[in-house]
Amino acid sequence: MTRSHALSLCALSVVQLIPIDIDELFPQFRVRRETSKRRKINRMFWKTLLSVFVTVFIAEIGDKTQLATMLFASDRDVNKWVVFAGSSLALICAAGIGVLVGSQIERFVSPH
Repeated sequence: MTRSHALSLCALSVVQLIPIDIDELFPQFRVRRETSKRRKINRMFWKTLLSVFVTVFIAEIGDKTQLATMLFASDRDVNKWVVFAGSSLALICAAGIGVLVGSQIERFVSPH
């Protein structure tokens, strides 16, 4: 396990322990008269989003992907926005594959 992967797992553990009050973080998205079920779903959405973002962000810092992107961006003749778009699309496709495979694994492996 590399250092960045260990840091991402630690960050995920810390983020999971933080009680997030979404109304305090994003008051502009507050919906009046929310049911407790809807409120619980809203909290779960933001907690999951934050957990995934922090974990993947920390895991990708200093990774081969970032180094390759820096290498492409260091060329003076290359448009930096094209490098950004290309690397972003590659990461989106890789994440999509991960989500598809993960959803298939869920069908065969019980979480209990």
